[in-house]
Amino acid sequence: MIKDYKFKHTVFVVALLLHLGFISPSEIIIKSIDSDNIITDKSNSLILSGNVVVKTNEIELWSDTANYDQKNQTLELIGNIKALSKNLLTEADYLLANISQQSFVMNGAKIDFLKRVTGSSDQIKIFTSGKVELLNASFSSCKPEKPFWVISTDRITLLENKRNVEIEGLKLKIANIPIIYIPYLTTTVGKERFSGFLTPSLHQSKDGLDLSIPYYLNIAPNIDMTLGTRLIQKRGSGLFAELRYLNSNSTGELSIAGLTKDKIFRKESKDASSRWGASWFHRLLVGNSFKAEALIEDVSDLSYFKDIDDDFIGGYKKDFLKKNISLSWFLPNTEVNFRAKQDKSLSPFSLDAIEILPSIDLKYFLRNKNISYGLDINFSKFKSRELILEQFGARTLNVTTINPAVEYKKDLPSSRLSISLGIDEVRYKNEVKNLKSSSPWAEIEYKIFLQKSVSGKTENLSPIVKYIHIKDSNNEMYPNIDSRRMSRDFQNLFQRSWFSGNNNLNNNDRFIIGFEKYVNKNKGLNGYFSLGKSYSLQSIDSQYEINDSVIGQYNYRLSEKIWLNGLVNWDTENKKIESAFSSIAYSDGKQKRLEIKASFKRRLDKLDRGYWLDKILPTNYGELNLEWPLNNKISVFGKIKNDIDRSKSQDLIFGFQYSNCCFKAGLMKRKWVQENYFLWQKSYQNPFFALAQGHEPSQNQDNIYLFLEFKELGRFGKDISKIISSTKLD
Repeated sequence: MIKDYKFKHTVFVVALLLHLGFISPSEIIIKSIDSDNIITDKSNSLILSGNVVVKTNEIELWSDTANYDQKNQTLELIGNIKALSKNLLTEADYLLANISQQSFVMNGAKIDFLKRVTGSSDQIKIFTSGKVELLNASFSSCKPEKPFWVISTDRITLLENKRNVEIEGLKLKIANIPIIYIPYLTTTVGKERFSGFLTPSLHQSKDGLDLSIPYYLNIAPNIDMTLGTRLIQKRGSGLFAELRYLNSNSTGELSIAGLTKDKIFRKESKDASSRWGASWFHRLLVGNSFKAEALIEDVSDLSYFKDIDDDFIGGYKKDFLKKNISLSWFLPNTEVNFRAKQDKSLSPFSLDAIEILPSIDLKYFLRNKNISYGLDINFSKFKSRELILEQFGARTLNVTTINPAVEYKKDLPSSRLSISLGIDEVRYKNEVKNLKSSSPWAEIEYKIFLQKSVSGKTENLSPIVKYIHIKDSNNEMYPNIDSRRMSRDFQNLFQRSWFSGNNNLNNNDRFIIGFEKYVNKNKGLNGYFSLGKSYSLQSIDSQYEINDSVIGQYNYRLSEKIWLNGLVNWDTENKKIESAFSSIAYSDGKQKRLEIKASFKRRLDKLDRGYWLDKILPTNYGELNLEWPLNNKISVFGKIKNDIDRSKSQDLIFGFQYSNCCFKAGLMKRKWVQENYFLWQKSYQNPFFALAQGHEPSQNQDNIYLFLEFKELGRFGKDISKIISSTKLD
């Protein structure tokens, strides 16, 4: 369910101020009464005048004059009344309180809630039962003298349970123009749940206005449902539903949504069918010994998530539909995992992921002083619509891996020595072939820890030396199922395998040296630098071979507002940069934000199964993100992502935002490149053949967006911080 236009924000604020400001968690007791003049009449009542101050355990009251009947416990305040509680300041002309019955009446009230929302009410009543009632009340976050928007009501009632609120005659005016009228509305205070219509959601999307009208159903204390209708201007209408449940040891969510008729999709694909997307997630925990999870996703067509989502600027991207089930048992020194996985690609230009039906993994670990023992046994059945490998001539393959290991670790003065021995054994079997690969290995690592502290500055230097021996085995004849080359950084440089997955792809002896340096200064300023180099001790002609590298990595905070980080991977054999990344960022933690970054990769993974014609070409991108206020009301923002080699912009966003006490408004221009899943059908029979022939599936998109947000009320559009985003800053 979309929640961009949150009209209920102010409704909740109204409910909260009723609860926090007027309802005390405990009985109100008068602690002291003072004034310039105090007279006691014959009935022992107090008549006070001049700077009257009444202090209670919850509220402090001021007024010009007051009458206090000590016998009946009634307090009457008259003239320039102020009532101050923890979150609320209220001014009034008249107040009558019955302390013994805990009932209050206040006339001509003006309300200030945490200096965020101001309001007024002709009369406020608090009954002995706990019910609170406001007559002819109005609220706004704007300046009281000239509010840009105002919510007014005929009556607001906080019921006796202090959880549910009834609002009658609710009206919204913007620039004194009536916009919305709701005769009757119910809501809740805080996290309490209450069945009824939720506030409609309205925002601008790439397909025009997007309107949702949700209804919330509180089925049980641990079960609820949200269902409703949705209208997308250029596409059509549909329904959505979301069911949530929570038990003592499990939780889950079931959702389904769709459109009955999608006009754009019908025009592009010639398909008039209804479109839908559904998902189910469930998690079960039994103490600390068992865990189960299931995630099932499905859609009517491959482009559903690309077309119909909650991202109004069209930046949402989902590559695969997941169908995953996992079971885990945790025992002392032992872990057992069961997993079944079936991912479906949503792009016609990529192959479906290989299915795992099933995978069973047994892990055993035991430590005895400086020696630790480990055993990992895994059985997996892989299935694919395509041939896994031509030489296997089959679409299924059973893979068993057995990995015993033993490690000796000794902590020495300012250093650590570790020696590890093990075997990586992989067995491949199906109805066609039966193969076995076994690679004994040994590792020796020595790491030194040096530290220096001077004038509040601490430096840690850690040189590392490592030798890795792997018995040579010809892995060219064995299938590669689920392995991919891992990113080359300092930590991975020292790993025995530079590939993920269970296949034995690294089979050369290596010697690796390097160091890490940490710097910690005052005010939290710190830095990190590492440098490492690998030396292959033998040359192997293999498609899986990775050339020796020098890898440098850094991350420095230059000041409280500026930091930079980066990585360089130098191929020592070809004497070229294999990959690199660099970023410098500035942020004041409030509104000012600037980041410049660049990334380069000479070649993609050789194990990539894609059919892209240009996949062998290097990638080289530059990006700039900016959010910057020009003054206290106007700010500009922008984002540029550029393909440096092709001198082509991949994503361009720029605009401005105006903000005052009442609202924010802005205009944004965006031009970007987006995949089109249907263009290939005009000239080709097969999407992979189309790519091989040089077909370009991308389309240039160009849109202008207007967004408007009323403070404390809700918004049309998105926050700028969500439009201009960077994972490095986030």
